[in-house]
Order: sequence, then C-alpha cells, then structure tokens
Amino acid sequence: MKTPLDNDLNEAYEAFKQDHNRLRQTLLASLPNRSKAHKQMSKIAYIRALFGDTIMKNRITKLTTAAVSAVAVIVGIKGFNGTTAWAKVLKALNSAENIHIITKVTRPNGRIETEYAWLKNRAMFRQDETDEITIDDGQSRLYLDLENKTAQLSESESPFKDYMETGHFEIILLFSGRETPFKATELPDERSDTERVFEIAYRDVWAGKAWVDTTSNLPKRIMAAPAEEYKQHALSLEVIYDYEPIPMDKFHLTIPAGYTELPRPKTRLFSGKVIDEQGKPVAGAEVVTSNEDIKGKTNEQGEFAIPLHPRFSSLRLPMIVRALKADDPGHVAWTLLRNPRHELRPLFRPDDGKTKLEQGGGVDIHLVDEKKLLEFIPGEPPKMIFNNEADRYPSEVRDIVLQMGPASVITGRVTDRDSKPIANAVIKLQYMNIVVGENEINMSNLGITNKEIDMLSSFDGDELG
Repeated sequence: MKTPLDNDLNEAYEAFKQDHNRLRQTLLASLPNRSKAHKQMSKIAYIRALFGDTIMKNRITKLTTAAVSAVAVIVGIKGFNGTTAWAKVLKALNSAENIHIITKVTRPNGRIETEYAWLKNRAMFRQDETDEITIDDGQSRLYLDLENKTAQLSESESPFKDYMETGHFEIILLFSGRETPFKATELPDERSDTERVFEIAYRDVWAGKAWVDTTSNLPKRIMAAPAEEYKQHALSLEVIYDYEPIPMDKFHLTIPAGYTELPRPKTRLFSGKVIDEQGKPVAGAEVVTSNEDIKGKTNEQGEFAIPLHPRFSSLRLPMIVRALKADDPGHVAWTLLRNPRHELRPLFRPDDGKTKLEQGGGVDIHLVDEKKLLEFIPGEPPKMIFNNEADRYPSEVRDIVLQMGPASVITGRVTDRDSKPIANAVIKLQYMNIVVGENEINMSNLGITNKEIDMLSSFDGDELG
C-alpha cells in the first residue's frame, strides 16, 4: 500500500520545524527507534493474546557475530519532491485521541472471547482481557489478576513505550502512513463513498479485510482468519474500532474489594554524574544510551537519576552511555558498561585487513581481543547492583561518571558514481553498531550534520590492530 510518507518529505520537514515539540516525537516514532527487546516483546505479547502461550515454543536464538564495531554513515543526496504536507500524514493520528477497540476471537470449540482496550491521548491506557486487567493513567499502573484476585500498583509504562505501537492500535499507524508489521493492499472495486476496503495481514499469523473511513483514514473494522498452523487455537478474529470520547473514570486506579494488594515494586535507577575536563559538574547535559528507553538530563549539580522500566528487572549489557550538550557540539562524554559477570575472551573473527564498502553501510572494525577495547574505555567501572548471586545481569547501575572531552570528527569526501564531488550533501550518522563477543549494541537516531559528527570515542583505529 502506498502511504503518504512515500511522497513529499520536503514539505513534511518544513511542517515539522514549525511545530517542533509535537511533530518531533511523531517523526522519530516513524523511525526504527524502539529497542529490539521491546519490539520483540510487543510482538510476542500480541500473538499470545490471540492464540495463547502454547504456540510460543520456538526459542529466540542469540545473534552471534565477531565484529567489534560497525559505523554506518548515510549520505542523503537526492532532492525531495511531491505535494503531500506532513499535516496530512498526521491527520488520522490527530483525530484519534480517543480509541476504543473491541476484539472478538472465536475459539475452535465455538466460544467467543471478547477483550477490550482503551487509549486516550496516547498516554492513558486500559486493557480488559479474559484473565487480567491493566490500567495505566500516565502516572501509575494497576495490574489486576482476575484468577488469583491480586492487585499490584507500579510505575506507569507510558514514559517508556508508545501504547499506539501495541496490538491492534498499531493498525491505526498503518493507515496513517507508518511502517508497521501489518501489511495492507487496497481493493478499489469494493470502495464506497464512506469506506475503503483493504486486504490486510499480520506477518504469517492472520489475514483478512479491513474497512477504513475515507474521510479520517481511520480503521473501522477488521475481519480475519488465522493461518492454518494457528487454527487449533482460533477460528476467526474480529476487531471493531470506536473513536468516541472516553470518560476519565475508565482509567481510575481502583483496587476492587476482595483483592489482595501486592507490594509495589521498588523504582530502580540508572544514575551518575557528568563533569567537564576540570572535574566541574555539567548541568543540562543530555544523557543517552544504546538502550533507547534510558535517557535523561543532568540537574544543576551535574547529576542524573533515570527511572528504569518497571517491567524489565535487569539491564542488558554491554551498553554505551554518552552525554552531550546541544550548545557545545564540540565536546562529548562516553563510556561502555560491561557486565562484570562476563569473562573476557578473544573475539571469534580477527580482522582480515580488508575494507568493506556497502551502499548505505559503513566500515567494520574488528578487534582480535576484547581486552584491547577495554584499554580505551574512559573512567572507572560504576557500581552494579544484582538482585542475587544467580542473576546474569544487574538490576541497577549507579555512580556512573561521564567526563566531557573533545569530540572526534569524521571527515570524508562525497562523490557521485563518476567520482565528481557533490556539494551541500547531507551527512547522517544513522546508527552505530558495536558487537563485543556475542553481545550486540545498537544506537540509532544519532543526529544529522553537515560539518562535525559527535563520536563516542577518540581513539585511532590504527592503534587497535
């Protein structure tokens, strides 16, 4: 299906600049900027909700590669054209501040299971399933176990995830021009004055039809059937969308009578400080990590304390942490957090001395020994807290010290296929991928510049050989 994003990114960018705060979040959301763990977990949770746990038996294999560092520099040289403004891309999202979804799944025994979901202003969320209820008012989250009659309050997940990217809410994004795991193809012969009809599918799980309002471009109804391998769990799927205002009491965090309240989980923190080259605190520095859920800003004392996602009990390491200030692009602080419970060992594939060139790619740098990399990591290891001795990963990291230093600069020359220089080309450091042993780190959306690109380190590649 051709989407509004296929045309006119130039006008979209102009509109984006005019309404920066709101449109920036939407534009970034259209990029692949969610953590891999959250992407994978959201898809697993969605399939479980439809077909149950019995089908989730395939082990997710761990990616094993030997490259230590790969940097991709994307050069944007093609002109923009078209006529569709960014405001049109957002039309459906802007008119969908209240979303109520009713999902009906027909089981093989003929039983129809009905589940409900509500989303208000993309921050307040409620989902009523057959055996549990989840309510998030944007400040706190209440989980009710209907079978065991237990209740537990925790921190809101709204700061850590976009609920619009979960379950059948994501289909709204599909018809507003976003890339999603759902695919749709319009059936022009079935179109009416009020509705457009599409063939729609979710990966290889189910396929069917979607009816979409011609004015708002919002989905109204979906009828689908699962793939053959899932028919032992479900025979059909119906999804109904409603966009009438949702009353606020739908998101009240009220524990029903007769329920046992479980202790509220402790808020875990990712904390430390940022200092300059003289050891003085740096206020207002942006702190970002290769885990895209962990980001924050330093206070007047140069300290940061970032709450961690309430439903992830451990931190996946290694992790890159960096700090920078928008008004001082010439300086950056960085470190690499290693897991102290992982032993150092030689990497699997040594550098063969060959440079690899790929369209839209970068350069792979390979190290023979992980210990060599550690020699260039600045600062002392922070305090890592493990819940118990058997844990593989820490639950918190404290006392990180990030010291500002001169940023490294990537230089080069942009040419066309005939080796002729291209003036005013936009250079974008789209992502940085670092693989240390069996552990992969990925950082995306690192920024666009025509002059200097802040790097995470200042070592010379020749010194690592």
